[in-house]
Amino acid sequence: MPMTATKAYYDHQRERLRHARWASAHNAAVIGSANAAFMMDHVAHGGGITAPVPHLAELVPAAVMIGPDEPDITLHVRGLGFTPGCTIVFNGGDETTVFVDTHELTTIVKPSLGSIAVTVPVLVRSEDGETSNALDFSFTAPELMEVAGPDKRPRPKER
Repeated sequence: MPMTATKAYYDHQRERLRHARWASAHNAAVIGSANAAFMMDHVAHGGGITAPVPHLAELVPAAVMIGPDEPDITLHVRGLGFTPGCTIVFNGGDETTVFVDTHELTTIVKPSLGSIAVTVPVLVRSEDGETSNALDFSFTAPELMEVAGPDKRPRPKER
């Protein structure tokens, strides 16, 4: 099976992060405690090794129905290069973000506040200010959705 560009990117980022962690720990041990403190401070403030640029792979769910009776949902943002300092940017605004692991972040979406069907961009910003690619999240009007299948996930009605 040929390697896709996305898989190659993920593999490269994973290897880069693994090497950065090793180099940081190795250098701190070799340099000594006084110099190690300086180096770790230097790295923490943008010198030397930098955090990976986040990359989004999927949003789960990628769409919800709007309406006053719709419950809040947890949006799972999945991808690569997430750190505890990353922030989910939803339609241009920073959201309260929960770091799950280097491959997942979550936030709460409130479909009850929506009044029109709209698609908005979702991206992740690292603590270094680097931004990921954007994925679309859709708020869909109730008349355009139906429940289908055993998983009860909404999908667009066929016309």
